[in-house]
Amino acid sequence: MNESEAQYRPEGLEQQEPHTRESELNEAELSHLKLYLFRHGKTDYLERRHVKEHKRWAPELDDLTEVGKEKLRERAETVAADLDPKKHIIVFFSSPRARAQSTAREISAVLKEKGFEIFNKPETLEVLRSGGDLSPTVGPNNEIVPAAGHSAELSDIDNEDKDVKTKGVRFKQFLSFFNAVDKTRLSNKIADPESGYHSKIPVFVGVTHGEVVHAGSYSEAEYRDSFLGNLFRNEEERAKLHRGDMLKFEFDLDHPGHATVEVRAKTSLRKTRKKIDFTFDAKDGSMSLS
Repeated sequence: MNESEAQYRPEGLEQQEPHTRESELNEAELSHLKLYLFRHGKTDYLERRHVKEHKRWAPELDDLTEVGKEKLRERAETVAADLDPKKHIIVFFSSPRARAQSTAREISAVLKEKGFEIFNKPETLEVLRSGGDLSPTVGPNNEIVPAAGHSAELSDIDNEDKDVKTKGVRFKQFLSFFNAVDKTRLSNKIADPESGYHSKIPVFVGVTHGEVVHAGSYSEAEYRDSFLGNLFRNEEERAKLHRGDMLKFEFDLDHPGHATVEVRAKTSLRKTRKKIDFTFDAKDGSMSLS
């Protein structure tokens, strides 16, 4: 499935035939699927230097500053306090960039310390990558794969986040996966001893970049057309996701297409915690406030 298609389903909750064994978990606990979406932590952009020198990505680099790591550990503590290691298992998705991969590893380490089981090494998703819709992707052996009709030369990689032009398209493709999760199938997958969930509810942690959700100080026109701009519509509500901060989503599995997104007080220009109910149509990407 390519990025031009409306729906995008990462691995982990692919559709399957129901099993006969019933989950021991309370059905009410399965009604809301949680996603904590992080913007990567503060970075020195070491991978960009590596790309200039070696013409390859280097996702294994530790590309966070100590200040960035400290902030992420604090945020991970918040996630841990919101969950229960006896009931929840953590599933990671991440941009392929080193700063995002490093962020996922930092969060994972804290959650492990708190007793949470980690389902997987972060699954790399190109839809969460940095840059605009025409930004290069990662090929075999970390090769740089340019968009069709574009050069592989990355002399301007320092400005990759300036070429936005996403209008939230890639992020909506990511959200469409959660929009399509079937509660009954999820319950059966949790009950299946071979699924790896060990009778626990999956909680998702994603790591992406500011431009993917238009989280930075973009122009009013760009912001208005973005995912966040669709929800936080006026200047007083405008949300800015700083590096290392997160958005919390809950998807209502009893009412597919309905969800909430919550921002921390420091994320909102009003400096108040805000929670918004919205509906999302994965077929055409349209959104509306509930």
